[in-house]
Amino acid sequence: MRWSHKGTQLDDRAGMLVKQFKERNAVVVFGAGKIGTELGRILRAYNIFAGFMDNDIRKQEKEIDNSVVFSLD
Repeated sequence: MRWSHKGTQLDDRAGMLVKQFKERNAVVVFGAGKIGTELGRILRAYNIFAGFMDNDIRKQEKEIDNSVVFSLD
């Protein structure tokens, strides 16, 4: 895909993704590190955040950003 107007096209794409996520009611973020927690905050602002999953056993069953981190098992 070639971008002719990057800013507005990215905004349009983000809007489409938010709409799709809202239709599915919730999003689980894999990864409770720096990027995952930031994504969780953004999704929470749209009321579509369900929680975190992480394969790091040190993070599992702990609370990060007021959300319990679940394992893949």
